[in-house]
Amino acid sequence: MSVNARAQPSPPLLLLVGVLGAAVALHAVLAALIGPGAPALDALYGVVTVLAAGACLAGAARHAVPAARRAWFVLGAGLVCWVAGDLSWLYADVALGGVPLSDALYLAYYPLIACGAWAIARRDDVPGRGILSLDGAIAGTAVAALAAATILHGALAQPVGGTLATALNIAYVAGDLVLVVLAVGTFTGLRGTGRDARRLLLPSALALAAGADAAFLASSAAGTYTTGGLVDTAYLAAVCAFAAAPWLWRPAGPDAARARGMGHWDARLVTVAAAATSTAILIAAPSGVAARVLAALSLLGVVVRLVLTAHQTERLLHIREHEALTDELTGLGNRRALLRDLEAATADGQPHLLTILDLDGFKRYNDTFGHPVGDALLRRVGVQLGIAALPGRTYRLGGDEFCVLWAGGVSAPALTARAIAALTERGEGFSVTACAGHVHVPREAATAVEALRVADRRLYAAKAAAAGRDDPHTRAALVRTVQERQPDLARHHQAVAALADEVGRVLGLDAEQRDVLVRAAELHDIGKLAIPDQILDSPDDLTDDEWLFMREHPVIGERILACAPPLRGVAAVVRSTHERWDGSGYPDRLAGLEIPLAARVIAVCDAFDVITTSRPYHRGETVEAAIGELRRCAGAQFDPHLVEAFVRARAATATAARQG
Repeated sequence: MSVNARAQPSPPLLLLVGVLGAAVALHAVLAALIGPGAPALDALYGVVTVLAAGACLAGAARHAVPAARRAWFVLGAGLVCWVAGDLSWLYADVALGGVPLSDALYLAYYPLIACGAWAIARRDDVPGRGILSLDGAIAGTAVAALAAATILHGALAQPVGGTLATALNIAYVAGDLVLVVLAVGTFTGLRGTGRDARRLLLPSALALAAGADAAFLASSAAGTYTTGGLVDTAYLAAVCAFAAAPWLWRPAGPDAARARGMGHWDARLVTVAAAATSTAILIAAPSGVAARVLAALSLLGVVVRLVLTAHQTERLLHIREHEALTDELTGLGNRRALLRDLEAATADGQPHLLTILDLDGFKRYNDTFGHPVGDALLRRVGVQLGIAALPGRTYRLGGDEFCVLWAGGVSAPALTARAIAALTERGEGFSVTACAGHVHVPREAATAVEALRVADRRLYAAKAAAAGRDDPHTRAALVRTVQERQPDLARHHQAVAALADEVGRVLGLDAEQRDVLVRAAELHDIGKLAIPDQILDSPDDLTDDEWLFMREHPVIGERILACAPPLRGVAAVVRSTHERWDGSGYPDRLAGLEIPLAARVIAVCDAFDVITTSRPYHRGETVEAAIGELRRCAGAQFDPHLVEAFVRARAATATAARQG
């Protein structure tokens, strides 16, 4: 069960709290009707306060968190001391070493209540709790100074009998000042916690208790206090508020301040009001040492608050300046930071090298794996670039475009190669590299705008040149992947590639066409890497679901190969290698000449190798039998013209072998 759930009052206990509130109202009405001093009022007061003390302890016991439970028990113990002191004073006061029992209990109440309330308030987990506590202390000491200079100062000025009585009087005043500080401080601290009405009970109880004490001291000094009057009603209201507080109090979490907002005007109002009050007390007519000390402490708090506010403002300005010049995703400098630094570089006349880099393959990576994964890659390569480019300054211009600014007469090729290596990542099914364009500042560009324009133009020239280049390493890596994962499939690929090359020569294809044909043949079934072995090697007929899965492999193969821009033409051929001449193939049901020529050639060569290769569940046929099967399926599965071209190619190869 959660803390909040355990702290919720049940209906009977809510009823008890309601009864206590009604009792306070009844006491006030009776005091007005029958007058103070009536025994019935004392009896009502005693019963209600005892019930309230019990309710407070019961509420403390319901808190689930041990630290919170202890804090409320301490406060409840203080309330018990108060109630016991009242009962002793009303009915059977005795002296303990010259000190009345009621006074001893009353004086024990102050530190217990203060410690409990302080511990409860400090349990709030809100942003800026230290500042909130300081604001509370400033406001509390200012109000306490005002109270000490007015009501309590008058009480202390009255003559009392003996040293002990004077000491007790001073102790009560000191205790009341502590309650005032806590009441105002706790209420001020609620500025950061949303001011939930249920949380107002504790500071309200503290304020009621301090106010009732002040009224009691003032009326006692004036000789007008009588039991059962409105002062006792105020005491009764404070006791009931303390009793209800542990039932309704909820700790504030980190989101409380955001839910209601912590207005800066609240803090300014507290500071200005406290400063004005404390200054007035210090420059006014003598109002007692306690008032002056408290006023001085409040002003000291105001000074500390102003210093902290100035520090916070300066820090906030630095943070905002940093955020304005920083890319949120990577933590590198942004375009605004680059323009600032580049303008400074062009202005000082010292040589600099500006390199703009753009990722190749990132869009496909982002589309394949999703934007969160794409953002993670940008963060990763951004960190790598920042390290590799040192002592240069690194920036992200937006999207997948980065930039580095180096100072001094540095080597452009070496540094650019280092930056490209930092931005390069390869993995299964993807390859992200980079192209770069650079410019020497101010030798080739005198202004920041011109430098960016020249570097950008060179970047896109480099991208255009790279788009048409094949990457033999990518091909080799793909072939090796197939060989490691499925050696039989790799052998099949190589056999089909050799057969396709023979047919391409017979057909008179040029070198570029044969290159595409052979590359597609040596990777035409790469999509089968995604098909489970139990389906690929099954000796039984495949189920309908297994056939549907199997027919996805040309599409998977196309996706894999298309990740490398130079292999996108090969990828399109691979997609169509399982189409049929009559249009009943897959995945697109192309027919006749709609099927790419290279795909039609590979289909014939693929079938021949499958027919002639022995497997655990299939004995390979002879060349003659295989050719007979190809001719039988010509016009339905295969292009008839290409079947005959294949036969001629096989015959030419056999003749060359015999002659060789």
